[in-house]
Parts: sequence; structure tokens; C-alpha cells
Amino acid sequence: MPRLKPVLDRRQPFYVVDRRSLSRGVKEIDMEVASLDSIDELTLLACDMVCEDFKLDSAHVDRRKYRLRMTERIVDSNAYMCRDEKGRAIFKCETPVRGVEGALIEGVFTPRDLRGQGNATRAIWTLCKDLLSDDKADDGKVAREAVPFVALHVDEKNKAARRAYEKVGFQHHCDFRLVLMPQMEPAKQPITAR
Repeated sequence: MPRLKPVLDRRQPFYVVDRRSLSRGVKEIDMEVASLDSIDELTLLACDMVCEDFKLDSAHVDRRKYRLRMTERIVDSNAYMCRDEKGRAIFKCETPVRGVEGALIEGVFTPRDLRGQGNATRAIWTLCKDLLSDDKADDGKVAREAVPFVALHVDEKNKAARRAYEKVGFQHHCDFRLVLMPQMEPAKQPITAR
């Protein structure tokens, strides 16, 4: 049997921020919990992110799968986005894990032509500030408890993203390897006579 080579094998620094380490003085940005009205924009951003990260031709990405994934995240209120003053989507991210045990941010993406303007730093800071704070209902009771920490991981070579996260207050906690193997063909089952 031939030995399979990974399609991706890279070191991923794992970062954590909590109330104490969250930076002060970062300017808040308007962040919205994405709605189904945003599904086309989010699907496009998700596909662009995957193509860039894995160096894929967009023709090789099944947009239907990403649309389905983004729909699930939106329905679960786990997709976030920011828009500019013209209404263009300038940032997206997701929180696939969010609860009393902590939160995980993934799928962070800013379109290439909008990078370097501080949008990702402001957006991640705004989201972390909200996740790390109790959400009060109109009657003053806690509607959603704060998470104790927010975590994320990033490609070690993505220095711009790492700087943005560190500006927010994320601190390097540990490293791990992200290894993706190619999809294997299912084994053929032998036909047996009875």
C-alpha cells in the first residue's frame, strides 16, 4: 500500500485571551451576528479564505458545502461579520464553540484588498470584549454568561494575523501541528458466498 502524504502539515500557535489580558484602548467596530440575509456574502468570504489558505483554484471548491456550513453557523448564531459604510462585508469569523467552558474563534477572514487597515484587530477585540462580558437582559438579569477565555489558532507563518491577535491581547499558550490527509477511497468489501 502506498504511503499517503499530507495535503497540509504545519505548526499552529494556540492563543488565549481572558478579561485580564484583553487589551485596552482598541477602538470598537460595529459587529453583527450574521443573518441568513448575509449567506451569499459569507459563503463567498469562506470560499475565498479556503482557496487562499490551501492555495486552491476557486473552481475546485464546492460552494454548496460552504454555503451549508455557513447556514448552520448562522442558524446557531455563531457567525459574525463587519461591514464598511457602503455595506460591503469587510470581515468574518465564527465561534463553533462558545459556552461556560470557553470560546473558540475560527474562520477569521478579511478580503485581501482590505487588509492592513486594522479591521480584523478591531473586530476580534469587539467580539472578545462581548464574549468575555455578561450580557444583560432588559430586566437587568444575566441573559448570557461571560466565557472565561477565548482561544484561537493560526498558521505560524501568518505573521500579520498573529500581530493582530497579540494587539487584542491574545497570548501564546502552546503549539500543535495541523495535519490534513488526503481523502482515501473506501476499501472494497470482499464478496463472500453464503
